[in-house]
Order: sequence, then C-alpha cells, then structure tokens
Amino acid sequence: MEKRRLGRIGHETSVLVYGAAALGAVTQQVADSSLEQALAAGINHLDTAASHGDAAERMGPTVERIRDQVFLATKSTERRAEDAWRELNRSLELLHTDHLDLWQIHAVCDLPELDKVFAPGGAIEAFVRAKDEGIVSWVGITGHTEQAPVVHAEAVRRHDFDAVLRLTPIAF
Repeated sequence: MEKRRLGRIGHETSVLVYGAAALGAVTQQVADSSLEQALAAGINHLDTAASHGDAAERMGPTVERIRDQVFLATKSTERRAEDAWRELNRSLELLHTDHLDLWQIHAVCDLPELDKVFAPGGAIEAFVRAKDEGIVSWVGITGHTEQAPVVHAEAVRRHDFDAVLRLTPIAF
C-alpha cells in the first residue's frame, strides 16, 4: 500500500484511509473481518466518529490488538467543552485505547456553528485540553458543505489546527 506524509502531522499514512462509519450497523464478526482485510491490504489509518453509531465499539477489539501499528482518528459533533470531553472519554473506552492520534471537531459547516465551537465553554477548550494533556497528539476540524472552505479559513485564523478535512458529498 502506498503511503504519503500527512501534512505537517508527518505520519506516513496509507493513501486509503479506513472510514469506519459503516461499522456502526454490522455485527462484531463482520467488523473484525473488514478491519482485518483493511490491515492486510496495508491500511494504517483508521477513522471513526462518535456519531457513527456502534462503530467505535466494533473497532475496539481490533484497535486494542494493533494500536501501536495504526494512526487512529475520531471526531466529535459536540459543541460544548463539557460534552466534547465526555464524548472523548467514551470514545477512548470504546476504542480500547488511552490516546488518539487525531481528534477532530466534526461537521462545522457554517459560521454560526464555528462560533459555537469558539464560544466561552465551547468545544475548542476540550480539544486544547486533550492535546495539552497528551490524550490526543493532533487536533483538527471537518466540514461537509460548499461553505466549508470559508468556514475552515476562519477556523484556522482562530486556532492553529493540525488538520482540516472537507468531506465532499458525492451524488450518484
């Protein structure tokens, strides 16, 4: 599997990233098999989100076994620091790990949503704390809409994010 440097993070990540959203609706056996196939193919970057149903729980047994071999990322849609912190700890528990490589503020798609993240008591406080405490190595932000580039430009003006991900909806 070809690998490339992931921006300034520097991780040599597989060009294919395992997005685990679909694991939220499958059995543990199916999840284990899917993850094993991905790992056997050379994928070394696993990504999920608390909003992906049971995906983190399905990933946990595999992550526990191979944690030192993969780049592990998850995302939070919480906008208040207290809620994001609680969600982070739940994700760590479900993923059977004590740290993440990348934690991202998920689905920030317009400026009012960004303002919630940066309000007093907003999610950014939990993300900074997690990085300061060494629970996460890197913090990022994601968005899904055509407005995301403008929103993310403002986000990086407000905070020195390590990663910015625009998820593009695909119409078939």
